[in-house]
Amino acid sequence: MTPVYAAYITSTVLYEARASGETFSDICKELRAKGFRRVILEGFRDGRALERDLILSHRNHCVMAELEAWGALRPTWGGSAGKPAYGAESRAPLFCLSASETADTLCNEAARLAELFNTLVIDDTLLTSCRCAVCDGNRGKRNWGRYRRELTTHTLAEMAKAARRVNDRVKVLIKAPPFYDRRARFGCDLAGWARIADGLLTGTETRNPESQNYGHVEPYQGYFNLRLLAATVGDSAAGGWFDGLDCNEQVFYEQGLTSHLGDPRQITVAVHGPGFVSSSRMARLSGARKALDELQAVAREPRGVHVAVPEGSDGDGDLFIFDYLGMLGIPLAPAPSLDRNARNLILTAHGAGDPAVVERAPAILEQGGQIIATFAALERLKDDPGKLELFGYDPAGVYRAPGRADGFSVGQETRAKAAPFWLAGDLRPKDAETLVTGFVTGYGGRLHEAPVVTCKQHNGGRALVWNLGGFRHDEFLLCDPFRVPVRPSLAALPKPLPDVLRNQTLAPLGFRLSAPPRVSTYLFAEHVVFVNYTAAPADVEVSGLPWDPDSLLSDSPRTACSLKQCLMGPTCYAALRLT
Repeated sequence: MTPVYAAYITSTVLYEARASGETFSDICKELRAKGFRRVILEGFRDGRALERDLILSHRNHCVMAELEAWGALRPTWGGSAGKPAYGAESRAPLFCLSASETADTLCNEAARLAELFNTLVIDDTLLTSCRCAVCDGNRGKRNWGRYRRELTTHTLAEMAKAARRVNDRVKVLIKAPPFYDRRARFGCDLAGWARIADGLLTGTETRNPESQNYGHVEPYQGYFNLRLLAATVGDSAAGGWFDGLDCNEQVFYEQGLTSHLGDPRQITVAVHGPGFVSSSRMARLSGARKALDELQAVAREPRGVHVAVPEGSDGDGDLFIFDYLGMLGIPLAPAPSLDRNARNLILTAHGAGDPAVVERAPAILEQGGQIIATFAALERLKDDPGKLELFGYDPAGVYRAPGRADGFSVGQETRAKAAPFWLAGDLRPKDAETLVTGFVTGYGGRLHEAPVVTCKQHNGGRALVWNLGGFRHDEFLLCDPFRVPVRPSLAALPKPLPDVLRNQTLAPLGFRLSAPPRVSTYLFAEHVVFVNYTAAPADVEVSGLPWDPDSLLSDSPRTACSLKQCLMGPTCYAALRLT
């Protein structure tokens, strides 16, 4: 199945298109020529409602261009519409969703647009950071995250009810924001929303990872979001969504490439400014549609290392770690709960906070499986010494004290000088073997040895600990509380450490892989796909994963494969059929 392409046109563009010399009729014709089949017209943003006559005019242009027209609203505060969120937790223009004036505004807008369209999309800001006295009183003993999730779900139900009251045929879809490890704190509830909406979309707008403008977000996040959405809400997963902000042609194209690997039913491209539809970025994406559709056809039945991301889980200490594991070439299989057949698990702070996941750990090890725990996961287990003992530790041997390692050794090999990287904490294993040691320079130049990777054997099973991690909530910047604040050491580990970590995770899957950092592996039932996100050629060497070299699909003529090696050109993909 190939995805339907839709363009989300912001109300700003709808207002400004004529002033820029680019009429909306021209935009529609250009979209149709580029293979788009839907246009989503945003009728409300920042407290400003697009006039009915203007919406009808734009809708008519869509019809004349043979484009299906949907309506949309972005629930962000502005002007005198609704009540703004109170408090210092976020500077984004979010609403206080407890206020009756906010509920009236959003329900009225949903009803108004439902009169004009049979499909209504709610953009990704049905969130709240409000800490006003009313919200605080209403939440009772619940924490802020849980209260806000219940509040947004209630607000969505009221908006959907208002829309369906005026149009019993209307379908309501909602987009989840891309920042999966922060959104639950502000009210995102995939499972709760799925019980109300007719479909959920998710953000795959990673933009430029080299830039702080929208956070240093790695491209793997787009794939991870789509797979987690599908695993959480099943058939309610409606597709992915990205834009051209802070993107050159290549970065914009890579958003599309990674989104296609997530196998979405719909690809939505958000248009934030006049001239974008006719830009070289859109031309590049449009020209690649046939190849991307062929790539998506092989992206069926994803496989990989299990990672548990329970709905509403808090990955503090491991925030956005999955982006970086994916960029190390580790194929991940995310889900909100742990598959009972799972024998290969990366246990992060997300899963370690869920008793159902933690209780499965002994059985996995007893059955010869493998669990890799991050430092933050181990830290969460300190209140359960029995589970901590599975990894060869007691509570006294786990202490958060980050340290910069300037070198490391693997096993008995000679210590290696390396680019510095950060350890998450200080570890003193009780009865676990240290497989990788880091060397940290202390006061007076004294050299300290600290475990980077440890392992405890369990009758064929292995419990490993990685003294590495992602972020903590208190590392986020004042003006960007949602996305990635800085790039962690996991984004640039010194060789050969990525190969060591990657092959520890791949061992239960039966193969080994050597590749440079930022070459991702996407594993499926019948295919494997490598994506080189760097501007340099990449040599990928694999053993134990047989493929047919003649089945190669790539967007680079410089890519070539043998039975065990794939020589990739810069910034390209290689897809191979497994045998």
